[in-house]
Amino acid sequence: MEPRSYALPLYSLVDKAKVDPRSPQLQELAERLGGYLAASLGINSLHARVEFADKEPMLILHGVEAAALPRLFALADVQRTQLHEYNRDGEDQFTLRPLAVKPEGD
Repeated sequence: MEPRSYALPLYSLVDKAKVDPRSPQLQELAERLGGYLAASLGINSLHARVEFADKEPMLILHGVEAAALPRLFALADVQRTQLHEYNRDGEDQFTLRPLAVKPEGD
């Protein structure tokens, strides 16, 4: 299985009060979060960035290997958030497809 791209709500990983979504440093934050996820949790990606879906910042992890998926699902579960598969549809458009994570529990 080739590497795929996934998205998590940014505010499920960082405190909303500490992030300015208009900051030019937002992409640097994404890269640092990607590095943290790789070093601490073994969730390796080729590139991490922030994109907005309906004004909600999403951390996009590009090029996630299949071996890291159980850890990515576990992270979404522990953070009580929804994991999405990310697909680029055009230059300025993308699709988020929710994956089988139940943030509210059973």
